[in-house]
Amino acid sequence: MDLWYVRTRGRVTGPFRIDDIRTMRANRQLQGFDEVSQDQMTWEPIDLVLSPQAATAPATALPTTTAYDPGRGDTHRRRPQQKQPFTLGRSGWIVAGGTIAASILAVVVVFLLTRHRGEKPAATDKPAQTVPPSARAETVPNGVIKFGPTVTASDRDTVLAASVGLVVAGATITRSDGTQYDEPESTGTGFAVAPSGYLLTNAHVVDSVAAARRSPARADAEQKLKIKVEPKLWVFFGKGDKYEADLVHRSEDYDMAILKVNRACPWYFPLCDRPAGQIPKLDGVSSVGFPGVDREVVTQKELVEKILRDAGVGPIQSKFPESAFEVSVRGGSVTKRAEQRRMSASQQDSFVLQHTAQIFGGNSGGPLVTNVGLVLGINTWSQRKVVQDKAGKVIADQGNLNNINYALTLPQLRSEIDKHVPSVAWQPLAE
Repeated sequence: MDLWYVRTRGRVTGPFRIDDIRTMRANRQLQGFDEVSQDQMTWEPIDLVLSPQAATAPATALPTTTAYDPGRGDTHRRRPQQKQPFTLGRSGWIVAGGTIAASILAVVVVFLLTRHRGEKPAATDKPAQTVPPSARAETVPNGVIKFGPTVTASDRDTVLAASVGLVVAGATITRSDGTQYDEPESTGTGFAVAPSGYLLTNAHVVDSVAAARRSPARADAEQKLKIKVEPKLWVFFGKGDKYEADLVHRSEDYDMAILKVNRACPWYFPLCDRPAGQIPKLDGVSSVGFPGVDREVVTQKELVEKILRDAGVGPIQSKFPESAFEVSVRGGSVTKRAEQRRMSASQQDSFVLQHTAQIFGGNSGGPLVTNVGLVLGINTWSQRKVVQDKAGKVIADQGNLNNINYALTLPQLRSEIDKHVPSVAWQPLAE
């Protein structure tokens, strides 16, 4: 019997049977950037080992209800008949569970270069400005967010647009002649938690970029193709307010990451310090973020515009419609007290809140907030009905039929947040 070891960010577990590994991958306990080995000397990306076997398996439908992250962003090239967590720009590379197998980055680069050969890229945009937005909210003072009873809807929208950002993972590609263009892989959400440009998001929103940066395949592709691929993270507070983001910290134990942008945040969110088990069922909570479902193509005109965007080359913001930069708010309730769940083999049990403020691909990393603006948790997963073949491969995604969503609670993250972010506002939950 062949036995395999699994390596996740330096941690080795096992041995496992290949069928067990396939099952763990299908259930999102293992991710695309995890590696496997039989001798613990030669390691290969898990998806490269599993894919030949999965390709020969008969596609027998096995309906499954599974806790499922809403995606390391939305499906940038969404397939209407089968919604996936996200894809890599125009390459058509679909990656399940919100992660990417960085070792096949070379294949993507070849595709991109072939497609764009002979096209003249648009001029690159100027570095992002470091001044805060000019918009003002008369009923919400600058600083820690607090929505009082007199706040206007317009001012609430202004504050949220300035404190919740669209996170885009992708790369800047430089050809041998010096011309450049940007390619998106996926999107997620991040939110400001300090005045000096620190944001919280999910780790799975940024994992693909981190994996690509250390991938030997990227260096090999650069040498062979005489190009440079620079994985990047961008954060947008509206289409015209773009920043490159630094990955300050990625938790080893929880699905949380901290980003830093060169921006003074006029408003930032307070974080709930109440222990997870003491947060009651609540009405009037909201999911705030940038779900891809809000920008799906509906009209013929939108379809034409999307085709033109996909065919063009240019700065990253040119790859998205105007609606992509508009923050979305969906209301609901906390329907269950926090419980511990393990959503990945590489992470420990996490306290999560179940709620009905619906989230989709692209909401990952966004805040679950009360009606006064206090963040209860980071929106991370939704429960979706999927259909799998015998190999565990998802062949159909029927969506979040029961509107069951999960947010990662914050007190369990406090030591990591306080270590890396100055001036965090921890506040109690009002009775």
